Amino acid sequence: IPELSNPKIHFIPPDRLLEVIDRYDRRIGYDLYGMIYIRTMGFSGLRTRNARCLRKESFHLDRGTFDTGITKNGKKYELPVPDDLKNLLRRVPDFDQPGPLFQGRNGKLRGYQWCLKAFKEVCMVMELPDAGAWHTLRASYATYLIRSGVDLLLVKELMTHETLEMILRYAGLEKRDLAEAHVKGIEFLRKAR
Repeated sequence: IPELSNPKIHFIPPDRLLEVIDRYDRRIGYDLYGMIYIRTMGFSGLRTRNARCLRKESFHLDRGTFDTGITKNGKKYELPVPDDLKNLLRRVPDFDQPGPLFQGRNGKLRGYQWCLKAFKEVCMVMELPDAGAWHTLRASYATYLIRSGVDLLLVKELMTHETLEMILRYAGLEKRDLAEAHVKGIEFLRKAR
């Protein structure tokens, strides 16, 4: 059986993502905005441009959700906010005042290049050299959804892709996946008797 994985898609194995985030936090000196940024990217699958444009009023901590803003495909979603991200957001000065979340007083994005450099360094140290791009977090999120059994059509919507083919890049089909699918098919037929 040929290998079906897409070598162009890089992702962080799920058992290592929290370690990457922990090392990243230490590397950036626990910078509040950097910690919020990596969690927003890693636990939502947002595109970089959407994460960078988030506004404080996008987050509804009372409901535990946030609005993604208008995506590349013109869609907007309300997604859950993990508890650790909620706790960090509550520490943002003037969080109750409307305005860009990641914009500094000078109008520029807060430390984006510095955070990306730290993320790349952590990935290199952890021997994940191909993972050192923010898009890797998006690819990882899509891969985790698929691996946890979320329907591909739902993953397509969450990732705001136009076609199902775009999602199949993240499926990372392997020989063991084909064998498991075959076994499930046989089990289903046996139960149908």
